[in-house]
Amino acid sequence: MDAILFGFIGAITGSFIGVIVDRWPNGKGIINGRSRCDKCKISIAWYDMVPLISWFVLHGKCRSCGASFSFRHAGYEWAGALIWAIAAIQFNGFLLIEFSILTFLFALACFDLRHLVLPDVLTISLVILSLARLFQLGYIFDSVIAACVLFGLVALLFFFSKGSAIGFGDAKLALGIGLLFGIPYAFYVSIVAVFLGAIIGIILMITGLATRKTQLPFGTFWAISAIIFLLWPIMLSRIDLFLFK
Repeated sequence: MDAILFGFIGAITGSFIGVIVDRWPNGKGIINGRSRCDKCKISIAWYDMVPLISWFVLHGKCRSCGASFSFRHAGYEWAGALIWAIAAIQFNGFLLIEFSILTFLFALACFDLRHLVLPDVLTISLVILSLARLFQLGYIFDSVIAACVLFGLVALLFFFSKGSAIGFGDAKLALGIGLLFGIPYAFYVSIVAVFLGAIIGIILMITGLATRKTQLPFGTFWAISAIIFLLWPIMLSRIDLFLFK
């Protein structure tokens, strides 16, 4: 029951993140202004914006003009629902800091995927939440070292590549990843993100959707990797066993 309830709350959260991702870079208001159909410009009624349901009821189309909506909007909701539902099961209830961290990681993943940017307000918020979690759990030294090392490595890569290989927003995200996982787990999370990015990149090139020069959203892969390991932390221990058995 908790998973269903939190899943629905996660869908609402995902929907709001979708609004931020779609409107913010275009200079549109986040809070003010009703959502409208891009084609007919008619405001979308509240009953046509019920998370997880309205998309299927309307078959992904505008009620007024029949124009198709991007599946991206439903994707935000379903991804948010899945993350929150799994978190409710894994954490056996609601933990404010953990759910907040997962939500900010999800927002960062969406932002980088859509716009190839990691906004400071999100990366800094993640760092603050990660620090709060550290003080709550009591292990600080390893995490601070991991954060500094990861930040330094990514910042150097950014500097020497002049931003062509990776953005400085990724360096700020590295602080949050390091603080969240510490040594050596932050590096496991980062390596998995690299492999995930490589696999996706190869698939995109094989299908002709990308070239070797196409810029990929590494922040998205990093955030997804972090979400996976936060939800299933036992996987980090299994990597340890695999590497050092």
